[in-house]
Amino acid sequence: MNYELPFLLNEDFIFNKISNIGFKERYTKGKTPHSIHPWWARRPYLSMRVLIFSCLYKGEIDKGSQLMEQMLLDQKLNSSLQKKLQEVLSRDGKYPSILDPFSGGGTIPLESVNLGLNSYSVDANILSVFIQKILLEFPSKLSMDEVIHHTNIAGVKLLNKLKQQTKDLYPHRNRSIIGYIWSYRGKCTNCEFSFLVSNRPWLDKKKKKNNYLALKVNKNLTCNDVEIISITKENAKNYSKLYRKNSVVATKQCPNCWSEINLDVNHFTDEILVEIKKERVGKSFSISDQNLPTNLNSIEQRLLGELSYLSEDFIDIPKWSGITNLTIYGLTEYINFLNQRQRIIVLLLLKSLHKEFELIKEEKGEPMAKVVIGLLSGLVDQLVDWNSRITMWISQNQQVGRSLSGPGIPMYWDYVEIDPLSTGPANLWDKLDRILNGAAQIPENQAIIEIHQGIAQELPFKSDFFDAVITDPPYYDNLNYSLLADFIYFWKRGLISQLLGRDINKTTRIHQELVASKNIHGSLAHEWFSNGFMKAIKEIERTIKPDGIFSLIYSHKTVMAWDALCFAYQNSNFYIYQVQPLGIERKARPRGMMAKAVNSCLVLIGKKQTQKKFPIPENFIENLVIDHNFVLSLRNNGWDEFDIGLGLFGKCIQQLVQYTPYPVVENRINLITQIVNKINEIVPSFNLDTRTSI
Repeated sequence: MNYELPFLLNEDFIFNKISNIGFKERYTKGKTPHSIHPWWARRPYLSMRVLIFSCLYKGEIDKGSQLMEQMLLDQKLNSSLQKKLQEVLSRDGKYPSILDPFSGGGTIPLESVNLGLNSYSVDANILSVFIQKILLEFPSKLSMDEVIHHTNIAGVKLLNKLKQQTKDLYPHRNRSIIGYIWSYRGKCTNCEFSFLVSNRPWLDKKKKKNNYLALKVNKNLTCNDVEIISITKENAKNYSKLYRKNSVVATKQCPNCWSEINLDVNHFTDEILVEIKKERVGKSFSISDQNLPTNLNSIEQRLLGELSYLSEDFIDIPKWSGITNLTIYGLTEYINFLNQRQRIIVLLLLKSLHKEFELIKEEKGEPMAKVVIGLLSGLVDQLVDWNSRITMWISQNQQVGRSLSGPGIPMYWDYVEIDPLSTGPANLWDKLDRILNGAAQIPENQAIIEIHQGIAQELPFKSDFFDAVITDPPYYDNLNYSLLADFIYFWKRGLISQLLGRDINKTTRIHQELVASKNIHGSLAHEWFSNGFMKAIKEIERTIKPDGIFSLIYSHKTVMAWDALCFAYQNSNFYIYQVQPLGIERKARPRGMMAKAVNSCLVLIGKKQTQKKFPIPENFIENLVIDHNFVLSLRNNGWDEFDIGLGLFGKCIQQLVQYTPYPVVENRINLITQIVNKINEIVPSFNLDTRTSI
């Protein structure tokens, strides 16, 4: 047993528990606070609850295990269990203080509060800070039962009003039409032929059916038109291939005279091709005969004038090759991410939210108004994320896909628009239910809650303050959070400013955002990230108590990303005492698992020490300790081979960070590559890419 750590952290079953419950929570959508506002790469609440508890609990293992089972029975802990946990985790009569310096969507801070602990969090992104304030700070002095009651009343009121306001926008709503398949139409400048740019044919491709429904583009004398046809399952693959191959997107030529076509949406018009009708069982499809109202321009301009913060400046989307592909084809402004009808609905909702805030503020007070409208602002997130010009129709299950799932923003030439006030996929009524269900799981706790907008490289706390630092930092170049956040923030900026009571920037982007991006930092991206990560780790070292536990979750598929992590640890006084793989994104539980992991990661747990670190010995690779019992244990528990290799890699990293780093990055990369090769001899399916940052 490693006596440097709380006893539970020495038990392998703890990390299997974290993986198991994380997988389970992924299939309880709509029942956690995650369902209120979107954020990216969040960890499951219950998994983080176990990790936080294990980092702090120093009692008997059997008692700790019993408490753990009790605290996993419900998403929100009851007051008596919370008090019991506070007692066993308290130190000298004081509740432990927990820091998450990369707090994102607020999972770790929220679970710290749920356990009755003092929670401190920092994030550079203003949208992240807003989400956390709505979930934790603003409701902390209110009754959540009252919050939910008023949120329900206001939400139903807003949606009924929005439904009435938009009845003319969706003239076929009374026919049970719940959605529309759009594409783009252009006109050849040479022969004036009117063509469609469609390249995704499928409407209904459910596996159990022998025949699928698809679009067929026909060429007439002056234009393309479409019809819906049936395709046998056997011919589906070939039809899809030909449809794409012959599309204007693929040929970049006019279908009539073969002149070159510039694929730019600003030269095309959006056109509804198909209407989706909700039937008693399933959905049906028909060629659309709908004409949009002629006064959309005047409606939109009036609303933009009333919401002046939106009409001030139409901010451009960053043009990053391979990341923001939609900008290549002319979708360069956030406002044009939505079509005109989609924009008008968002504008109407925003106007009502602003007005409702003032009404609730007058009747129930500002604290209640902030929480209620902050929660209901999740309706705006829903519209932007699930009803845009790049929302994909998923023909296999007849649902819609997220627009902002990340890491990049694609371009789709066929997109689905839903009627958000219908009963179809991604509608606002269901979103309101998820907001209410999520709000019901927000913990009530009188402990300290502090949420700061700032950077982990410059923490606003005194030294030797935190009992534990538990964090899930950016994974090198996996996600650019501000890029994704700005698609939502563009619309909500005025509302966020109203609720926070202060002026805020026009975008969430800041220069200090910790991401390895060539688009931002050019050839210095790796150096910039490595140095920033090192500064963050050193700040954590400064602010954590001498006996504090530092738990960090990390993963990446490249050698460069792991070099950045090793470099940061090697330049600190942290020693890693425990490394375990986590599989909280799995398709099956770790025990008996057959499918590959979707998003494996490592949890590295350590403490700071005073002994001096020495240079890496020349025979480091030859003397690497390979824990074969660890490999056997993971295999016996049904872990995927790649995860086993990742876990073994983590054990080697644990040995490497005991030493100071090589000063030259190429030498560091070479050493990590040698480690990977050595593990590959034991676990052949494990490997890491050698590419540089995106």
